[in-house]
Amino acid sequence: TENGFYCDPKLFKCRKLVFWMDSGAWVTREILLQFEVPRLTFLKCLLSVEDILSFVTQWFHSDNMKLEYLYILRHRQKISSEKFQTAELSPVPFSGRTRVPL
Repeated sequence: TENGFYCDPKLFKCRKLVFWMDSGAWVTREILLQFEVPRLTFLKCLLSVEDILSFVTQWFHSDNMKLEYLYILRHRQKISSEKFQTAELSPVPFSGRTRVPL
């Protein structure tokens, strides 16, 4: 995509959306927060750790029941656990007995 490219995230009416390599370079934090796709995958993601955490936090505190799966691979950049703090979300360990079936 060229600089300045924009596409309304609401137009993606699909079950699974995969951004391969630089195809997701146009996706900003604001655009990411607007996707209503159950399964999102970013391979070679250019978003910052703060952008990703913002997305996770907003999703966690929302009533969005659509998101099932989010996979983000940041090309050659590891995210240290110190930068990706989720304590304010109060996550609990996964339990198959308490998870609501889809």
